[in-house]
Amino acid sequence: MVCDKSRGVGGRVASRRIEGAPFDHGAQFVTRRSAEFSKIVEDLLIEEVVIPWFGEAGKERYAGLPSMNQIAKTLAEGLDVKRGMRIENVRFCGDYWEVSSEAELVRSRSLLMTCPAPQALDLLKSEATEPSSCVLNTLSKIEYDKGIALMALLKEPFPVSDSGFLQYDDPEPIATVADTLKKRGLESPGVIIQSGPDFAERHFDSNPDTIIECLLDAYPRSKELKIVSTSLQKWRYAKRREHGISDSYSSDPSIMLWHAGDGYVAPKVEGAYLSGLRVAESVAAELELKLK
Repeated sequence: MVCDKSRGVGGRVASRRIEGAPFDHGAQFVTRRSAEFSKIVEDLLIEEVVIPWFGEAGKERYAGLPSMNQIAKTLAEGLDVKRGMRIENVRFCGDYWEVSSEAELVRSRSLLMTCPAPQALDLLKSEATEPSSCVLNTLSKIEYDKGIALMALLKEPFPVSDSGFLQYDDPEPIATVADTLKKRGLESPGVIIQSGPDFAERHFDSNPDTIIECLLDAYPRSKELKIVSTSLQKWRYAKRREHGISDSYSSDPSIMLWHAGDGYVAPKVEGAYLSGLRVAESVAAELELKLK
């Protein structure tokens, strides 16, 4: 069983509709550098869940159809997912785990956490039977930058760049700008402006109107945008910072506990997948030992 505090699945592989038009306000694309994730992308291409967006051969960026969130939905098919379950406590009870929200309680012989490391650390530190110091030390080293995404529905198309994606060498105050029409050509025109981490840190708790005004003021071509409506998304854990961790996950098999996600291999969708693949192999091996 998968417990997710959101109404959907995918975390930062997220999309939102503004007047019917999809906007990707988290990850803008997926890449494939490993053989294992390349196979997943090939399957998604066949199923028309992703399409090539831009990039030279071998370094293509792929966009989800009809939005990035469809990638997560497709990969989650067949899973038992309890949505809208915000975990407030985890407790190890000797030979099983109890995971509870305000209204529900789930028991399992093993626990795999994929939430951002700071959230996992807070939950585990409140548990009387703490995991090994190795797990806690690893989690404490995984830190994240904040991020803010401004989505603007436009009255007419706006050419961000030849590819429809612009990434600044200096990510402050704006890191990237994406053109939704150039990305897929299937929906109403719009742009997504993603802030840099310093901007997000300074303005995270600011009034939304102030944030929108500051981001538009920072974009040199904002006067050319014929904006119909806007929406904001704040990400407290937008992108993990560089660290010296080489492992694909952390674990304490003595209490059947694992933590994985994009905080390990690489701070992108492919990194999260590879971390999940490696941790799944570890969980399966430990469960097999338990059954012998």
